[in-house]
Amino acid sequence: MSTWPALDSGDWSPTRDTLHQRIRVVGAVAKALAESHPHWWHVALLPEGAGLVTRPLLGPDGEFTLTVDLSDHTVFVEGGGVVPLDQPGPAFLAGITGALAAAGAEVPLDADDFASSDVYDPEAVQRYAAVLAAATPLLGSAITSLPGETSPVQLWPHHFDLAATWFSGRLVPGADPDDVENAAEIVGLGFSTGDSTVSEAYCYGYAYPTPDGLGAAPLPAPASWHTEGFTGGVLRYGDALATGDPAGAVSAFWRTFLVEAAARMA
Repeated sequence: MSTWPALDSGDWSPTRDTLHQRIRVVGAVAKALAESHPHWWHVALLPEGAGLVTRPLLGPDGEFTLTVDLSDHTVFVEGGGVVPLDQPGPAFLAGITGALAAAGAEVPLDADDFASSDVYDPEAVQRYAAVLAAATPLLGSAITSLPGETSPVQLWPHHFDLAATWFSGRLVPGADPDDVENAAEIVGLGFSTGDSTVSEAYCYGYAYPTPDGLGAAPLPAPASWHTEGFTGGVLRYGDALATGDPAGAVSAFWRTFLVEAAARMA
């Protein structure tokens, strides 16, 4: 399989929605059992090998993790067993609940909160896993290309996007310094599988708060500025593939956005 396979085939969209709901379930477990982080990093999953893993979860018998294996199409509950991803939603939830119980943990999971189409094409998931594996090191390299504190590269279950954050080290003017979640001046970079603002897979960059003049900054083609739903830079995944050098296009976009945003935050 190509390192940067296409994600626009007919089997991807419904499979993406199903996989998103499975990831949200794992995120809900992490939210309930991981040690709280002020930036909510405890909810996010960390890319690892052919999948994603939670941070250490707190159980009655010590720490354990959940691992989403996108190669074997399973969730491994450490100390509790393996749950297939391609089951219908209710069966998947029952499997996770049972595996957690075997590990000595309990997390209420309401089926109404995780409804999905239950379409699951393994080949489509493997294509996504290949993109995730290719994008992760590029994102890590881009976010650390300037001095400053950074987040890990992590996947957010609620939005189903791979993301990383750079901190300028300054507070947002007028912000409450005790409001850790919203007081820091940041630049975010990431990759989304598509959402209500951009329906197809895309790479993005944003700054919080958006500095004056950022929208006039040059971005490397074929990236462009986006102002509907959120303000930031966007590089559509299909356009990156069309350049013949998707790794180069994605890396150039993320690095350029970070430099341009950081320069206007000074």
